[in-house]
Amino acid sequence: MRFDSPTPDELPLVYDAWARSFRKSPWAGCVLNKDWDSVSRNTIGEILDRGARVVVAVVDLDGGGRRVLGYSVSEPAHAVLHWLYVKDTYRRMGVGRALLAETLRSLEPGGAPRWEYTHRTPSSEPFFRACGFRLTHNPVPARVKR
Repeated sequence: MRFDSPTPDELPLVYDAWARSFRKSPWAGCVLNKDWDSVSRNTIGEILDRGARVVVAVVDLDGGGRRVLGYSVSEPAHAVLHWLYVKDTYRRMGVGRALLAETLRSLEPGGAPRWEYTHRTPSSEPFFRACGFRLTHNPVPARVKR
């Protein structure tokens, strides 16, 4: 497994998986079902358009292509993690931990910067704790334009 930037044909995975997964979160807010796709995709697009860093965890395939195992979206300059996702098939294999470590590599043990995360799910905090990182939930950075 290695880390890279997404190719243009991998970006739909970022939008689709994020919108679909966060929709199930109790912290997703009160968005009408009929509006969910447009609201969530607009939010994701704004975060990506302002320069968020997308890191994909990939494995190279024999035919020259690659398979995406998961991804993260963050703004390291502001110490904000927006989303971390691992495909169901690759969960509990260390992909998420490795992806989080790669994403937060500027976080020094016992030191600053202190990272926040914007999109909370029931598994967010237990996962971060299990990985040894302490992040604070703060939805505001996802709602402001930079």
